[in-house]
Amino acid sequence: MLEDQVGATPTAPAATAISTNTTPIQLNPPLRLNIDHLRFSRDGQYILAQDESSIFVLSRSPFRELFRFDAERGLPADFTPDSKQIAFYTPNLHVELWNIAQQKLVSAHEVVTQENCLQTLLSPDARTLICIAYPAAEVNLRALLIDIETGQVVFEKKDWFHPNFNFEMSVFVRQLEKDTSGVLTSAFSADGNTLLLGPGADRLAFDLRTRTPIKISGALTSYDFPITYCFEGNDKIVAVHALQAANSGVFSFPDGKRLQSLKLGLPFMNATTTAGYVTTSGSNEAVVGVVDVNATKYVLGSKSPAIDVFGDSFVVENLAGSIVLGKLSDPNPMHILSANMPLSPLAPARSTAISPDGRYLALSARTRGAVWDLATGKQIFLMRGFRSSWWTPDGKLLAEFTATDKEHPAVIGELTPEPRLAKNMAYKLPDQAHLENNDLLEWKSQNKKAWTLTAYSPADLAVKWTRQFPEGRPGYTTNYGDTDLIFSDLLLSSAAKEKLRSNAILKEQTDAIKQKPAGRLIEIVNAEDGTVRAQVVVQVPLTYEGVDGFSRLGDLLYLSTGDNRIIVYSLKTGVQLRQLYGSVVAADIASQTICTHNRRNETTVSDKTGAELVHLTLDSPSALPSSATTEPNSSYSPPTSVSPATPSQTRRTSQLLRMFND
Repeated sequence: MLEDQVGATPTAPAATAISTNTTPIQLNPPLRLNIDHLRFSRDGQYILAQDESSIFVLSRSPFRELFRFDAERGLPADFTPDSKQIAFYTPNLHVELWNIAQQKLVSAHEVVTQENCLQTLLSPDARTLICIAYPAAEVNLRALLIDIETGQVVFEKKDWFHPNFNFEMSVFVRQLEKDTSGVLTSAFSADGNTLLLGPGADRLAFDLRTRTPIKISGALTSYDFPITYCFEGNDKIVAVHALQAANSGVFSFPDGKRLQSLKLGLPFMNATTTAGYVTTSGSNEAVVGVVDVNATKYVLGSKSPAIDVFGDSFVVENLAGSIVLGKLSDPNPMHILSANMPLSPLAPARSTAISPDGRYLALSARTRGAVWDLATGKQIFLMRGFRSSWWTPDGKLLAEFTATDKEHPAVIGELTPEPRLAKNMAYKLPDQAHLENNDLLEWKSQNKKAWTLTAYSPADLAVKWTRQFPEGRPGYTTNYGDTDLIFSDLLLSSAAKEKLRSNAILKEQTDAIKQKPAGRLIEIVNAEDGTVRAQVVVQVPLTYEGVDGFSRLGDLLYLSTGDNRIIVYSLKTGVQLRQLYGSVVAADIASQTICTHNRRNETTVSDKTGAELVHLTLDSPSALPSSATTEPNSSYSPPTSVSPATPSQTRRTSQLLRMFND
């Protein structure tokens, strides 16, 4: 029940007005992020601990924090093969390499790909990006190896294999959930120099030092080979079957000979730094567990999601938020070492919403969420992370909580700040339904091509409207400033071509597009009844990151791109009018103004002509790593109901708050 998940923070005192000055209001307490990735270095000297916005580097002996650095939106980091550096990258393919001894950034690159990557991997040495692409005009996947420094493709496997319907559904669900884990199984060797990737007879292996294929054979190329696998050391593969444990085993690499049978049926599996152990879902109340492969038994469980093993040592986060170092052979808690991490900068919000009266802020990162009273900064709710949220006109917060385990299924929660109440909605949430503003939207596929979109009322699950998509599901997002939906179809898709046949204006706009693969047919849809308000054809840049970047305000269409730009189009003609710096984070329909935020932590409000009305420079994170004795800057300044990705946990109330809530 949601009542059991919400922290018992005392109700904040009532206030009758919201401040309109720019005095920072400290969020008290701030939102502490969970550590969701832990890793020993390959030589065992260091440990990295990663949350949603930071990477902390610790020494193993003595066990203490050395420094931290920003890793906003960072995917799981890794040590380089020589254990001297740490590499990570983000979903928009920003790659960084940090030197441990020097405690500084030594290289950073923005990788631009010609193809849209369904799944990416970064080699541990940060030299190579692996991209799995599914070009719109092709029926098979491609596997590409791209040089990080130059952006050049150094290896390409065209017509790799044809994905089936289940694969495409998995891709769709992950995109809907903004899940970056990828569909295809992959595994790096313990030394970080070898990659195994893909399914069955189409499985590929690469030597990442030379960036050339490795010939594999035997069971490794069989369709009967278990879909879940990881390296054990550098020359063995552990493979487990979730339902048929008899098919599990240890196999030689690269010739695929069975070396050992295992009676292990695990739903998923990841290699630890030391060979002989794997992590998987926990038993009993544990979130994650460590399994001894040879003994085929659990040896350690944790209620925190991250854990790693090196030799006899393990590292995990405890429930108090400290990183602890212990030994598998010594269960005595008195012998466990502990290190406290400083408060991490606030990660980009997964969901942010301000109540209609401007009184309350609801904000969630991926792992944790909270509600604060903006009059006092006092936290009044603390809960697990929610995917999306919406304030009702009568001041209740609706929040969607995704399923994490059997004890925590997917639900819509209703939270009332005053009097302080929290409950789950009584209905069972449909499997593919998600809260998008004031609607529950559910996509269902009749076959590989045709889709149906149903909009429900989140109050009682009553159907509001349905719409059929016989030629394929478009990309979609919600608009800033109102509840409208924005649909996007590839201009070369059959769905777009069908719509163009009966619309001379769209056909004329299409003829003006020079790069047809970069063309998109955009629809603005009324979320209350599903009717189309407007249609336009535009050409997107190479740095286009998907339909989430679009927002509409009046007769203008804004596109936030991956290179910190905003392209402004005419919604009537599709013509590009101008460019702005940053990305759109909020919009106000009544005043026809937008709020943008850029990488310099500048927040700007502009009118529909692009004229600047308000400019704020917010607290910036240091470009240098934070030492173990200094906490990173911790302030938060969302000026509207949609949060800019600033690293602060202080709230500024100003004329912006009044402007976007009138």
